[in-house]
This record gives sequence, structure tokens and C-alpha cells, in this order.
Amino acid sequence: MRLLLDTHIFLWWDSDPSKLSKMSLEAIEDKSNSLFLSIISIWEIQVKKDIGKLSLRVPLIEMLEEQEKTNEIKLLPLETKHIFGLEGLTQHHKDPFDRVIIAQAKVENLTVITNDIVSSNYGVKLLS
Repeated sequence: MRLLLDTHIFLWWDSDPSKLSKMSLEAIEDKSNSLFLSIISIWEIQVKKDIGKLSLRVPLIEMLEEQEKTNEIKLLPLETKHIFGLEGLTQHHKDPFDRVIIAQAKVENLTVITNDIVSSNYGVKLLS
């Protein structure tokens, strides 16, 4: 399965995996699954860190390098097709970061791991 980790799931997995559901944790730890993190999540984490809404256990670059090396997580770049994927996407989310992650999942046919109930309104495959 190809899994796209929502921002909060990535942060929980890195700092406090006990916050993850058993199903989410098993899917993330299953080496037969491919793990992706959107570059949008990196931007969101950095923005929240910069405005004081988030603190990290290590600098973001170290966290990302560690996850890439240890867990083979791959960064999903933002491409034009993802932006065009926003067209027609209903306005269930006011958060532009979440909307882009949903658009990326739809375009790339990825299953999103999230605890965000609103995401279920978009018709993407979810795991929570």
C-alpha cells in the first residue's frame, strides 16, 4: 500500500507513537508499504514552529533525515498537477495545507493516514 502521512501523523509517529491508532501504527511499520510525506507537511511544520505553535525534539532537517534513513519515508514534491487537483475540491477544509495533501492523495492514488475526520468528505482512501 502507498501511504501518505498527514502532518500530525508524521509528528506523532516521530515523537509519540502511542497517539497513533493500532491500525495506523501497524500500517506505518509494515515494510511492504511505501511511506510518503508531502513537502507541504514540511512547510506546515516549519511555519508552525516559526510562529511558536509547535516545538520539535530535534531540528526539522534532522527529523526528516532520520525518518528517510530509518523508515525509508519518501518526500512527495508539490507538482503542478497537484495544484490543478485542487480544482473542484469542495471547501470542507479551511486549511490550505490539508487541502493540498488531499489533492496530492487523489492525484497520486495514495491512502492518507490521518485522524482528521473532515478528510473523509473528499472521497480519498483513508486510514485512521
